[in-house]
Amino acid sequence: MQREIDLRETAKALADEQQAHDEQKAIIDALNGRLVEAEQTLEQRRADVLAATQTCASVQAEQRNAQRNLDELGNRLRRMAGDLAALEHAATSACALGKSADRTGRGGYGSGRAAGENAAHRDPDRGVRTDRE
Repeated sequence: MQREIDLRETAKALADEQQAHDEQKAIIDALNGRLVEAEQTLEQRRADVLAATQTCASVQAEQRNAQRNLDELGNRLRRMAGDLAALEHAATSACALGKSADRTGRGGYGSGRAAGENAAHRDPDRGVRTDRE
């Protein structure tokens, strides 16, 4: 009889342990499911970070190119401003030289043209030749 009692107690303990084991297995399975979801989320976030990093690198390269173009345009603008100033100075000098020549009556475009027109009146063939030239 004692043996039957021992067998029943052992069977009951075994059933209790089996139930505890099953409960723990269910908890472990739930944790494993959450772990899989967390790993998938982590991989998605890594892919998002990689895409953002690539986009950032692309934008930075575009920004460097734009800055380089801006610098080149600034240099070109300064060069052209220098050229403009030189041309304005040359034009001013030429005007001053022309005015000076007109005042003195020697040289200059105006007096040379007048002399050419006077010569054309004196020699009609020369005027035709001058027009063609």
